[in-house]
Amino acid sequence: MDLFKLLKDIEFKDGENGHAQVLYADFDSRVLRFALQKGQRVSHLNPHSPAQIIVVRGKGVFEGNNGYQTAASNSLLLFSKGEEFSVRAESEEIVFLALFHGAERADPEHAPIRS
Repeated sequence: MDLFKLLKDIEFKDGENGHAQVLYADFDSRVLRFALQKGQRVSHLNPHSPAQIIVVRGKGVFEGNNGYQTAASNSLLLFSKGEEFSVRAESEEIVFLALFHGAERADPEHAPIRS
């Protein structure tokens, strides 16, 4: 068993784009934690696997094949394999997890931030 503290040691970066940290990766999956400050965005994510997004803090606007959706803490968003999506933090920061299963480029060498 591994334990990750989802709100510990969050890294925000300055600039237009948000920041992603790999929390876990193996040959079958990846878990990334994204941190965006107000006004930042992450554009055109196009995973080769289905993506589950869990918002753990804040609020942001997600855009996918079905249009726009505002999501806040305690929200789960599901994206299909190959569905391009983007996220922007409009009025406040947002921290969310992206879970990718069956990820073709998952690599255990790029991982763990342990709590």
